[in-house]
Amino acid sequence: MEHQNLDIFNTGLDETAKAYLLETTRWAKFLGIMILIGSAFAVLFALALWLFGARIGIYSGSELIVTFIYLIIMAALYIYPGIALYRFSAHIKRGIQLGSQELINSGLRYQKNFFRYLGILTILALSLLLLSIVFGGVAGLMYA
Repeated sequence: MEHQNLDIFNTGLDETAKAYLLETTRWAKFLGIMILIGSAFAVLFALALWLFGARIGIYSGSELIVTFIYLIIMAALYIYPGIALYRFSAHIKRGIQLGSQELINSGLRYQKNFFRYLGILTILALSLLLLSIVFGGVAGLMYA
């Protein structure tokens, strides 16, 4: 089949499809902002634990450092998806408003990157889960 170079507005994208895309951009913007706010709260929580945790006796020094590093890493992992969703939303919305194929393409690239990033994180999480099950089983057999 021959690949034709048609822009999105000449392929029959009707008003209903545009309305669905615009509604999607609103939700993507909302979720992107919420993810960024959640990441900021995680960083603030990590800082609060770091600054006040040792003073009130919740953590010793090494536990405090591990908790701080864990929360910072978790927050850092969520910053990019929030940014990608927000940029997807902004570029698609502006592309539809202006009829700009370049902005639509840029927005779809951010959407692709968002799903790729989450897919990679999912693969990593499943791999770590599998490793923990295997090592947990081996450790259980060693002490049985």
